[in-house]
Amino acid sequence: MGVSKVVTVVCDYPKCGVVKTGPAMLSWNETDVEQGRVNAPDEAKYLVLFNLLGTLKSFCCQLHAAEFFLPPGYEAVQKQVIELPNPKRSHKKKEVLWMDAPMRSEGDPVAQGDGDGSPDNGQEGV
Repeated sequence: MGVSKVVTVVCDYPKCGVVKTGPAMLSWNETDVEQGRVNAPDEAKYLVLFNLLGTLKSFCCQLHAAEFFLPPGYEAVQKQVIELPNPKRSHKKKEVLWMDAPMRSEGDPVAQGDGDGSPDNGQEGV
């Protein structure tokens, strides 16, 4: 006979009502899990555990952890997948008319190769 470690986690979110009798509670034998005799419960991968000013806080899911810290009147919602309409793409090539081309007057500065966009050639004062 040896010593075994049993882990029990209760959700600290006051409105957690996953189970009708009270907050969600998850329990498993950590020694058996570490030795490979049993698998950890699937719900254990959703647990959120952290230290808040020296007190261990535990939550059954990320949503309850988020709502625990929100001020009254705010609500956390899980990400939702929103279907975007699939616009039918037209494969027609648009003809470029002379009216569509950008217009430039002869007085506009022309970009130079030196990158500063000034009309000089970089040999100022020579």
